[in-house]
Amino acid sequence: MTLDAAPTDAHLIERTRAGDQAAFEALVHRYEPLVLGYTRHLLEHDLEAEDVAQETFLKAFRELASLREIERFLPWLKAIAWRECRAWVRAKQSARAALQAARETRAHTPDLPTDPLLDDGEPDPWLARLERTMENMGEGRRAVLSLFYLDELPQEKIAAFLEIPVGTVKRRLFEGRRDVSAAAAPEPPADLPGRKRFVSAVKRLLAQPKQTLQTPPLSVRDRKASPSTQANKEHPMKIAVLSCIHGNLPALEAVVKELDAAKPDQVYCLGDVINYGTEPSACIGIVRERGWTVLQGNHEAFVLEPAMLDEFNPFARNCGFFTLGALSASDRAWIKTLPLTASAAGIQFVHGSPVKGKEVRQYLLSQEDMKAGFEAMTAPLCFVGHTHVPMAMYDEATPKVSKDAVQQIDPKVKTIVNVGAVGQPRDRDPRACWVLYDSATKTLEYRRTSYDTQEACRRIKDAGLPAKMGERLLTAV
Repeated sequence: MTLDAAPTDAHLIERTRAGDQAAFEALVHRYEPLVLGYTRHLLEHDLEAEDVAQETFLKAFRELASLREIERFLPWLKAIAWRECRAWVRAKQSARAALQAARETRAHTPDLPTDPLLDDGEPDPWLARLERTMENMGEGRRAVLSLFYLDELPQEKIAAFLEIPVGTVKRRLFEGRRDVSAAAAPEPPADLPGRKRFVSAVKRLLAQPKQTLQTPPLSVRDRKASPSTQANKEHPMKIAVLSCIHGNLPALEAVVKELDAAKPDQVYCLGDVINYGTEPSACIGIVRERGWTVLQGNHEAFVLEPAMLDEFNPFARNCGFFTLGALSASDRAWIKTLPLTASAAGIQFVHGSPVKGKEVRQYLLSQEDMKAGFEAMTAPLCFVGHTHVPMAMYDEATPKVSKDAVQQIDPKVKTIVNVGAVGQPRDRDPRACWVLYDSATKTLEYRRTSYDTQEACRRIKDAGLPAKMGERLLTAV
Protein backbone atom coordinates (compact mmCIF):
# COMPACT_ATOMS: atom_id res chain seq x y z
CA MET A 1 0.00 0.00 0.00
CA THR A 2 1.28 3.46 -0.87
CA LEU A 3 0.15 6.00 1.71
CA ASP A 4 1.48 9.01 -0.14
CA ALA A 5 -0.94 8.46 -3.05
CA ALA A 6 -3.74 10.42 -1.33
CA PRO A 7 -5.97 7.41 -0.56
CA THR A 8 -9.56 8.03 0.43
CA ASP A 9 -10.72 7.97 4.03
CA ALA A 10 -12.73 4.82 3.28
CA HIS A 11 -9.65 3.05 1.98
CA LEU A 12 -7.58 4.04 5.00
CA ILE A 13 -10.32 2.96 7.38
CA GLU A 14 -10.64 -0.45 5.74
CA ARG A 15 -6.86 -0.91 5.91
CA THR A 16 -6.85 0.12 9.58
CA ARG A 17 -9.56 -2.37 10.38
CA ALA A 18 -7.43 -5.00 8.65
CA GLY A 19 -4.57 -4.23 11.05
CA ASP A 20 -2.52 -1.71 9.07
CA GLN A 21 -1.39 0.81 11.69
CA ALA A 22 0.28 2.99 9.07
CA ALA A 23 -3.13 3.58 7.53
CA PHE A 24 -4.45 5.05 10.76
CA GLU A 25 -1.33 7.17 11.12
CA ALA A 26 -2.17 8.59 7.70
CA LEU A 27 -5.66 9.48 8.96
CA VAL A 28 -4.14 11.19 11.99
CA HIS A 29 -1.76 13.13 9.79
CA ARG A 30 -4.66 14.19 7.56
CA TYR A 31 -7.00 15.39 10.30
CA GLU A 32 -4.77 16.35 13.23
CA PRO A 33 -4.75 20.10 12.39
CA LEU A 34 -8.53 20.16 12.14
CA VAL A 35 -9.13 18.22 15.37
CA LEU A 36 -6.54 20.26 17.23
CA GLY A 37 -8.12 23.48 16.00
CA TYR A 38 -11.55 22.29 17.12
CA THR A 39 -10.38 21.28 20.61
CA ARG A 40 -8.44 24.51 20.95
CA HIS A 41 -11.55 26.43 20.01
CA LEU A 42 -13.63 24.61 22.63
CA LEU A 43 -11.07 24.61 25.45
CA GLU A 44 -9.16 27.84 24.65
CA HIS A 45 -5.95 26.38 26.05
CA ASP A 46 -3.16 25.04 23.85
CA LEU A 47 -1.73 22.29 26.07
CA GLU A 48 -5.14 21.01 27.13
CA ALA A 49 -6.29 21.04 23.52
CA GLU A 50 -3.30 18.96 22.43
CA ASP A 51 -3.97 16.38 25.16
CA VAL A 52 -7.65 16.13 24.26
CA ALA A 53 -6.86 15.87 20.53
CA GLN A 54 -4.56 12.96 21.29
CA GLU A 55 -7.27 11.29 23.36
CA THR A 56 -9.70 11.84 20.50
CA PHE A 57 -7.55 9.89 18.06
CA LEU A 58 -6.89 7.13 20.60
CA LYS A 59 -10.61 6.70 21.16
CA ALA A 60 -11.29 6.84 17.42
CA PHE A 61 -8.74 4.07 16.90
CA ARG A 62 -10.38 1.90 19.58
CA GLU A 63 -13.92 2.54 18.31
CA LEU A 64 -13.27 2.48 14.57
CA ALA A 65 -14.93 -0.91 14.21
CA SER A 66 -18.24 0.64 15.37
CA LEU A 67 -18.28 3.26 12.59
CA ARG A 68 -21.00 2.16 10.17
CA GLU A 69 -20.95 5.00 7.65
CA ILE A 70 -17.28 5.27 6.81
CA GLU A 71 -17.97 8.14 4.44
CA ARG A 72 -19.00 10.13 7.53
CA PHE A 73 -15.66 9.66 9.29
CA LEU A 74 -14.97 13.35 9.83
CA PRO A 75 -18.30 14.24 11.54
CA TRP A 76 -17.90 11.08 13.64
CA LEU A 77 -14.38 12.14 14.63
CA LYS A 78 -15.61 15.64 15.42
CA ALA A 79 -18.31 14.23 17.69
CA ILE A 80 -15.69 12.24 19.61
CA ALA A 81 -13.61 15.39 20.03
CA TRP A 82 -16.61 17.25 21.38
CA ARG A 83 -17.35 14.51 23.94
CA GLU A 84 -13.72 14.41 25.02
CA CYS A 85 -13.70 18.19 25.47
CA ARG A 86 -16.83 17.99 27.57
CA ALA A 87 -15.29 15.28 29.78
CA TRP A 88 -12.13 17.37 30.13
CA VAL A 89 -14.11 20.45 31.18
CA ARG A 90 -15.98 18.45 33.81
CA ALA A 91 -12.72 17.11 35.20
CA LYS A 92 -11.26 20.60 35.20
CA GLN A 93 -14.25 21.95 37.11
CA SER A 94 -13.55 19.39 39.83
CA ALA A 95 -9.92 20.49 39.89
CA ARG A 96 -10.96 24.13 40.18
CA ALA A 97 -13.05 23.28 43.21
CA ALA A 98 -9.96 21.76 44.81
CA LEU A 99 -7.91 24.86 43.94
CA GLN A 100 -10.54 27.10 45.48
CA ALA A 101 -10.41 25.07 48.65
CA ALA A 102 -6.62 25.49 48.65
CA ARG A 103 -6.96 29.25 48.21
CA GLU A 104 -9.34 29.44 51.12
CA THR A 105 -6.95 27.40 53.26
CA ARG A 106 -4.09 29.71 52.34
CA ALA A 107 -6.18 32.79 53.15
CA HIS A 108 -6.62 31.51 56.69
CA THR A 109 -2.96 30.46 57.01
CA PRO A 110 -0.79 33.53 56.20
CA ASP A 111 2.54 31.85 56.90
CA LEU A 112 2.15 29.33 54.07
CA PRO A 113 4.59 29.89 51.15
CA THR A 114 3.13 31.50 48.03
CA ASP A 115 2.16 29.06 45.29
CA PRO A 116 2.35 30.67 41.82
CA LEU A 117 -0.35 28.30 40.57
CA LEU A 118 -2.77 29.77 43.10
CA ASP A 119 -1.78 33.39 42.48
CA ASP A 120 -3.79 34.40 39.43
CA GLY A 121 -2.86 38.08 39.54
CA GLU A 122 -4.74 40.88 37.82
CA PRO A 123 -5.36 40.32 34.09
CA ASP A 124 -3.92 42.85 31.67
CA PRO A 125 -6.75 45.26 30.64
CA TRP A 126 -5.92 44.98 26.92
CA LEU A 127 -5.96 41.20 27.04
CA ALA A 128 -9.12 41.13 29.15
CA ARG A 129 -10.87 43.36 26.60
CA LEU A 130 -9.82 41.12 23.73
CA GLU A 131 -10.92 37.99 25.53
CA ARG A 132 -14.32 39.53 26.32
CA THR A 133 -14.70 40.38 22.65
CA MET A 134 -13.88 36.80 21.67
CA GLU A 135 -16.34 35.42 24.21
CA ASN A 136 -19.18 37.69 23.10
CA MET A 137 -18.82 37.33 19.35
CA GLY A 138 -20.53 33.94 19.23
CA GLU A 139 -19.43 30.37 18.63
CA GLY A 140 -19.47 30.57 14.84
CA ARG A 141 -17.14 33.54 14.45
CA ARG A 142 -14.84 32.44 17.26
CA ALA A 143 -14.38 28.99 15.73
CA VAL A 144 -13.52 30.41 12.31
CA LEU A 145 -11.07 32.99 13.73
CA SER A 146 -9.37 30.32 15.84
CA LEU A 147 -8.96 27.90 12.94
CA PHE A 148 -7.80 30.63 10.53
CA TYR A 149 -5.42 32.63 12.74
CA LEU A 150 -4.25 30.19 15.40
CA ASP A 151 -4.11 27.08 13.23
CA GLU A 152 -3.50 28.84 9.90
CA LEU A 153 -5.96 26.65 8.02
CA PRO A 154 -7.22 27.71 4.58
CA GLN A 155 -10.83 28.77 4.29
CA GLU A 156 -11.81 25.69 2.27
CA LYS A 157 -10.60 23.31 5.01
CA ILE A 158 -12.35 25.34 7.69
CA ALA A 159 -15.59 25.10 5.70
CA ALA A 160 -15.20 21.33 5.30
CA PHE A 161 -14.46 20.78 8.97
CA LEU A 162 -17.26 22.98 10.34
CA GLU A 163 -19.60 21.72 7.58
CA ILE A 164 -20.57 25.22 6.45
CA PRO A 165 -20.28 26.95 3.05
CA VAL A 166 -17.02 28.72 2.21
CA GLY A 167 -19.04 31.93 1.87
CA THR A 168 -20.11 31.61 5.50
CA VAL A 169 -16.46 31.22 6.52
CA LYS A 170 -15.57 34.42 4.63
CA ARG A 171 -18.43 36.33 6.22
CA ARG A 172 -17.53 35.19 9.74
CA LEU A 173 -13.89 36.09 9.16
CA PHE A 174 -14.90 39.57 8.04
CA GLU A 175 -17.19 40.07 11.05
CA GLY A 176 -14.61 38.70 13.48
CA ARG A 177 -11.84 40.89 12.06
CA ARG A 178 -14.07 43.93 12.38
CA ASP A 179 -14.92 43.20 16.03
CA VAL A 180 -11.36 42.36 17.08
CA SER A 181 -9.95 45.36 15.24
CA ALA A 182 -12.31 47.68 17.13
CA ALA A 183 -11.55 46.09 20.50
CA ALA A 184 -7.76 45.91 20.04
CA ALA A 185 -7.10 49.65 19.88
CA PRO A 186 -4.77 50.89 21.29
CA GLU A 187 -1.85 48.58 20.56
CA PRO A 188 -1.24 45.63 22.92
CA PRO A 189 1.52 45.72 25.57
CA ALA A 190 4.96 44.59 24.43
CA ASP A 191 4.96 41.43 26.55
CA LEU A 192 2.17 39.34 27.99
CA PRO A 193 3.77 36.18 29.46
CA GLY A 194 1.87 32.98 28.94
CA ARG A 195 -0.37 34.40 26.19
CA LYS A 196 2.21 35.04 23.48
CA ARG A 197 0.59 32.76 20.91
CA PHE A 198 -2.80 34.41 21.27
CA VAL A 199 -1.33 37.92 21.18
CA SER A 200 0.78 37.02 18.16
CA ALA A 201 -2.31 35.84 16.31
CA VAL A 202 -4.18 39.04 17.14
CA LYS A 203 -1.23 41.18 16.03
CA ARG A 204 -1.10 39.24 12.77
CA LEU A 205 -4.83 39.86 12.27
CA LEU A 206 -4.40 43.59 12.91
CA ALA A 207 -1.39 43.79 10.61
CA GLN A 208 -3.45 42.67 7.60
CA PRO A 209 -4.00 45.22 4.84
CA LYS A 210 -6.87 47.59 5.48
CA GLN A 211 -8.91 46.20 2.61
CA THR A 212 -9.47 42.99 4.57
CA LEU A 213 -11.57 45.03 6.99
CA GLN A 214 -13.83 46.30 4.25
CA THR A 215 -16.91 44.64 2.86
CA PRO A 216 -16.07 41.09 1.67
CA PRO A 217 -16.56 40.18 -1.99
CA LEU A 218 -20.21 39.85 -2.95
CA SER A 219 -21.55 36.33 -3.33
CA VAL A 220 -23.84 35.42 -6.22
CA ARG A 221 -26.82 36.04 -3.95
CA ASP A 222 -25.52 39.47 -2.94
CA ARG A 223 -24.96 40.50 -6.56
CA LYS A 224 -28.67 40.07 -7.18
CA ALA A 225 -29.54 42.33 -4.25
CA SER A 226 -30.64 45.91 -4.72
CA PRO A 227 -28.01 48.68 -4.40
CA SER A 228 -29.43 49.75 -1.03
CA THR A 229 -29.10 46.19 0.26
CA GLN A 230 -25.52 45.99 -0.92
CA ALA A 231 -24.68 49.27 0.80
CA ASN A 232 -25.69 47.76 4.14
CA LYS A 233 -23.57 44.63 3.72
CA GLU A 234 -20.62 46.19 5.49
CA HIS A 235 -22.52 46.03 8.77
CA PRO A 236 -24.94 43.07 8.71
CA MET A 237 -28.07 43.96 10.61
CA LYS A 238 -30.93 41.64 9.72
CA ILE A 239 -31.25 38.51 11.85
CA ALA A 240 -33.79 35.76 11.23
CA VAL A 241 -34.75 33.58 14.18
CA LEU A 242 -36.89 30.46 14.00
CA SER A 243 -37.63 27.45 16.19
CA CYS A 244 -39.60 24.24 16.54
CA ILE A 245 -39.47 22.83 13.00
CA HIS A 246 -40.43 19.42 14.40
CA GLY A 247 -39.67 17.33 11.35
CA ASN A 248 -42.24 19.23 9.24
CA LEU A 249 -40.47 19.33 5.90
CA PRO A 250 -43.21 21.15 3.89
CA ALA A 251 -43.23 23.96 6.46
CA LEU A 252 -39.45 24.25 6.55
CA GLU A 253 -39.13 24.30 2.76
CA ALA A 254 -41.69 27.10 2.56
CA VAL A 255 -39.86 29.15 5.20
CA VAL A 256 -36.53 28.62 3.45
CA LYS A 257 -37.97 30.17 0.28
CA GLU A 258 -39.05 33.25 2.22
CA LEU A 259 -35.69 33.44 3.96
CA ASP A 260 -33.99 33.46 0.57
CA ALA A 261 -36.21 36.38 -0.42
CA ALA A 262 -35.65 38.26 2.87
CA LYS A 263 -31.85 37.81 2.71
CA PRO A 264 -31.06 37.96 6.44
CA ASP A 265 -27.41 38.29 7.37
CA GLN A 266 -27.65 35.58 10.02
CA VAL A 267 -30.12 32.81 10.78
CA TYR A 268 -30.56 31.24 14.21
CA CYS A 269 -32.58 28.09 14.82
CA LEU A 270 -33.46 27.66 18.50
CA GLY A 271 -33.85 23.89 18.48
CA ASP A 272 -36.53 21.21 18.14
CA VAL A 273 -35.64 20.56 14.52
CA ILE A 274 -36.96 17.03 14.99
CA ASN A 275 -39.90 14.94 16.28
CA TYR A 276 -43.67 15.02 15.65
CA GLY A 277 -43.15 15.21 11.88
CA THR A 278 -42.16 12.40 9.53
CA GLU A 279 -38.93 13.79 8.07
CA PRO A 280 -36.54 14.68 10.89
CA SER A 281 -33.44 13.65 8.96
CA ALA A 282 -34.35 15.74 5.92
CA CYS A 283 -34.96 18.78 8.15
CA ILE A 284 -31.58 18.28 9.81
CA GLY A 285 -30.00 18.09 6.37
CA ILE A 286 -31.43 21.47 5.38
CA VAL A 287 -30.37 23.36 8.50
CA ARG A 288 -26.88 21.84 8.30
CA GLU A 289 -26.48 22.63 4.62
CA ARG A 290 -27.59 26.20 5.20
CA GLY A 291 -24.94 26.74 7.87
CA TRP A 292 -27.40 28.18 10.38
CA THR A 293 -26.52 28.47 14.06
CA VAL A 294 -28.62 25.70 15.65
CA LEU A 295 -29.24 25.15 19.36
CA GLN A 296 -30.34 22.09 21.26
CA GLY A 297 -34.02 21.84 22.13
CA ASN A 298 -35.74 19.37 24.40
CA HIS A 299 -36.55 17.15 21.43
CA GLU A 300 -32.85 16.93 20.55
CA ALA A 301 -32.10 16.33 24.23
CA PHE A 302 -34.12 13.10 24.28
CA VAL A 303 -31.91 11.70 21.51
CA LEU A 304 -28.99 12.12 23.91
CA GLU A 305 -31.03 10.86 26.87
CA PRO A 306 -33.81 8.54 25.60
CA ALA A 307 -35.11 8.16 29.17
CA MET A 308 -36.51 11.68 28.76
CA LEU A 309 -39.23 10.18 26.57
CA ASP A 310 -40.88 8.91 29.76
CA GLU A 311 -41.64 12.57 30.58
CA PHE A 312 -43.48 13.12 27.28
CA ASN A 313 -47.21 12.64 26.78
CA PRO A 314 -48.17 9.41 24.95
CA PHE A 315 -48.57 11.14 21.57
CA ALA A 316 -45.18 12.86 21.73
CA ARG A 317 -43.55 9.68 23.07
CA ASN A 318 -44.77 7.58 20.14
CA CYS A 319 -43.48 10.21 17.74
CA GLY A 320 -40.19 10.11 19.64
CA PHE A 321 -39.77 6.40 19.05
CA PHE A 322 -40.38 6.98 15.33
CA THR A 323 -37.81 9.79 15.30
CA LEU A 324 -35.14 7.71 17.04
CA GLY A 325 -35.53 5.10 14.33
CA ALA A 326 -35.53 7.64 11.49
CA LEU A 327 -32.30 9.43 12.44
CA SER A 328 -29.04 8.35 10.85
CA ALA A 329 -25.77 7.94 12.73
CA SER A 330 -24.68 11.22 11.17
CA ASP A 331 -27.82 12.95 12.46
CA ARG A 332 -27.23 11.66 15.99
CA ALA A 333 -23.58 12.71 15.91
CA TRP A 334 -24.60 16.21 14.80
CA ILE A 335 -27.18 16.50 17.58
CA LYS A 336 -24.45 15.78 20.12
CA THR A 337 -22.59 18.89 18.98
CA LEU A 338 -25.47 21.34 19.50
CA PRO A 339 -24.93 24.02 22.16
CA LEU A 340 -27.57 25.07 24.68
CA THR A 341 -27.12 28.79 24.11
CA ALA A 342 -25.60 31.29 21.73
CA SER A 343 -24.96 35.02 21.80
CA ALA A 344 -24.04 37.70 19.30
CA ALA A 345 -24.23 41.50 19.06
CA GLY A 346 -25.82 41.93 22.47
CA ILE A 347 -28.46 39.26 21.84
CA GLN A 348 -28.94 35.96 23.67
CA PHE A 349 -30.41 32.85 22.03
CA VAL A 350 -31.79 29.81 23.86
CA HIS A 351 -34.48 27.21 23.23
CA GLY A 352 -36.69 27.55 26.29
CA SER A 353 -35.38 29.84 29.00
CA PRO A 354 -32.24 31.86 29.84
CA VAL A 355 -32.32 30.35 33.35
CA LYS A 356 -29.19 28.23 33.74
CA GLY A 357 -30.00 24.53 33.95
CA LYS A 358 -33.46 25.06 32.47
CA GLU A 359 -32.44 26.08 28.94
CA VAL A 360 -34.37 23.36 27.11
CA ARG A 361 -37.22 22.52 29.49
CA GLN A 362 -38.67 25.63 31.11
CA TYR A 363 -41.75 27.24 29.56
CA LEU A 364 -41.97 31.02 29.94
CA LEU A 365 -45.73 31.39 30.31
CA SER A 366 -46.42 32.53 33.89
CA GLN A 367 -45.35 35.93 35.23
CA GLU A 368 -43.20 34.17 37.82
CA ASP A 369 -41.29 32.27 35.12
CA MET A 370 -40.95 35.43 33.04
CA LYS A 371 -39.42 37.30 35.98
CA ALA A 372 -36.96 34.46 36.54
CA GLY A 373 -36.07 34.64 32.86
CA PHE A 374 -35.46 38.38 32.99
CA GLU A 375 -33.16 37.98 36.02
CA ALA A 376 -31.13 35.28 34.26
CA MET A 377 -30.61 37.17 30.98
CA THR A 378 -27.03 37.91 29.99
CA ALA A 379 -28.03 40.41 27.28
CA PRO A 380 -30.84 43.00 26.98
CA LEU A 381 -32.59 40.96 24.28
CA CYS A 382 -33.20 37.21 24.34
CA PHE A 383 -34.90 35.00 21.72
CA VAL A 384 -36.63 31.77 22.81
CA GLY A 385 -39.00 29.17 21.37
CA HIS A 386 -40.36 26.02 23.07
CA THR A 387 -43.96 27.11 23.80
CA HIS A 388 -44.90 27.45 20.10
CA VAL A 389 -46.74 30.69 20.97
CA PRO A 390 -45.27 33.90 19.49
CA MET A 391 -45.11 36.85 21.86
CA ALA A 392 -42.70 39.45 23.22
CA MET A 393 -42.26 39.78 26.99
CA TYR A 394 -41.07 43.09 28.46
CA ASP A 395 -39.48 43.46 31.89
CA GLU A 396 -41.71 46.00 33.58
CA ALA A 397 -43.20 46.17 37.10
CA THR A 398 -45.77 43.71 35.84
CA PRO A 399 -44.29 41.82 32.86
CA LYS A 400 -45.91 43.13 29.71
CA VAL A 401 -46.78 40.75 26.88
CA SER A 402 -47.33 41.83 23.29
CA LYS A 403 -48.38 39.74 20.30
CA ASP A 404 -48.25 42.58 17.77
CA ALA A 405 -46.91 41.58 14.36
CA VAL A 406 -44.42 44.48 14.37
CA GLN A 407 -42.83 45.78 17.56
CA GLN A 408 -40.18 48.32 18.48
CA ILE A 409 -37.59 46.93 20.90
CA ASP A 410 -36.31 49.30 23.59
CA PRO A 411 -32.68 48.35 24.36
CA LYS A 412 -33.09 49.83 27.85
CA VAL A 413 -35.82 47.31 28.73
CA LYS A 414 -35.03 43.62 29.03
CA THR A 415 -37.04 41.79 26.41
CA ILE A 416 -37.65 38.09 25.78
CA VAL A 417 -39.06 37.28 22.35
CA ASN A 418 -40.75 33.95 21.70
CA VAL A 419 -40.43 33.35 17.98
CA GLY A 420 -43.29 30.84 17.73
CA ALA A 421 -42.99 27.64 15.71
CA VAL A 422 -42.26 26.73 12.12
CA GLY A 423 -43.62 23.19 12.18
CA GLN A 424 -46.14 23.10 15.04
CA PRO A 425 -47.78 26.51 15.64
CA ARG A 426 -50.15 26.60 18.62
CA ASP A 427 -51.63 30.09 18.45
CA ARG A 428 -54.61 29.21 16.21
CA ASP A 429 -52.74 30.35 13.09
CA PRO A 430 -51.61 27.27 11.11
CA ARG A 431 -49.02 29.21 9.12
CA ALA A 432 -45.35 28.72 9.99
CA CYS A 433 -44.08 31.45 12.28
CA TRP A 434 -40.60 33.02 12.50
CA VAL A 435 -39.02 36.38 13.28
CA LEU A 436 -37.00 38.96 11.39
CA TYR A 437 -35.11 41.42 13.60
CA ASP A 438 -33.31 44.55 12.41
CA SER A 439 -30.66 45.44 14.99
CA ALA A 440 -30.12 48.88 13.41
CA THR A 441 -33.72 50.06 13.79
CA LYS A 442 -34.53 47.69 16.72
CA THR A 443 -37.59 46.56 14.79
CA LEU A 444 -39.05 43.11 15.40
CA GLU A 445 -41.33 41.60 12.77
CA TYR A 446 -43.23 38.33 13.02
CA ARG A 447 -43.42 36.60 9.65
CA ARG A 448 -46.13 34.03 8.82
CA THR A 449 -45.52 31.60 5.98
CA SER A 450 -48.26 29.54 4.34
CA TYR A 451 -47.57 25.93 3.36
CA ASP A 452 -49.52 22.79 2.49
CA THR A 453 -50.77 21.77 5.94
CA GLN A 454 -53.00 19.07 4.43
CA GLU A 455 -49.98 17.38 2.89
CA ALA A 456 -48.04 17.58 6.14
CA CYS A 457 -51.01 16.08 7.99
CA ARG A 458 -51.32 13.27 5.43
CA ARG A 459 -47.66 12.32 5.81
CA ILE A 460 -48.04 12.00 9.57
CA LYS A 461 -51.07 9.74 9.27
CA ASP A 462 -49.52 7.62 6.50
CA ALA A 463 -46.48 7.01 8.69
CA GLY A 464 -48.69 5.52 11.39
CA LEU A 465 -48.03 8.35 13.82
CA PRO A 466 -50.82 9.64 16.11
CA ALA A 467 -53.47 11.30 13.95
CA LYS A 468 -53.78 14.10 16.50
CA MET A 469 -50.25 15.29 15.71
CA GLY A 470 -51.26 15.77 12.07
CA GLU A 471 -54.70 17.23 12.66
CA ARG A 472 -53.41 19.94 15.00
CA LEU A 473 -51.41 21.32 12.04
CA LEU A 474 -54.74 22.26 10.47
CA THR A 475 -56.00 24.20 13.49
CA ALA A 476 -52.77 25.24 15.30
CA VAL A 477 -54.10 24.38 18.76
